[in-house]
Amino acid sequence: MKLIGKLISARTAADNGGLRIAYMALMETLEGKAEAEDQRLYAGNACSGWSQIWCQVSTEEGARLRAATDPHSPGPWRSTAWSSTCLNSAGLRLPGGPADGA
Repeated sequence: MKLIGKLISARTAADNGGLRIAYMALMETLEGKAEAEDQRLYAGNACSGWSQIWCQVSTEEGARLRAATDPHSPGPWRSTAWSSTCLNSAGLRLPGGPADGA
């Protein structure tokens, strides 16, 4: 399924900007209050939470309609793109992701 970049680019930028600010605020809040390993755990949980809210089940027809008309990326793309960025920032990785060499 192809996505229309012009349709989704603004929402994608808004997601990335807002989530990056939230991530930076979390790290700033934890600075000096939690060990580095705990900070990574909190960051991993925040990233996982974002991914989980975008789980979705849809028919192929419904997915194609949304890809052509919805300014948001489909759930799997929306969650995976940010989560991998967020987890990499925390020094973590998604199993089977780019950091695994897959």
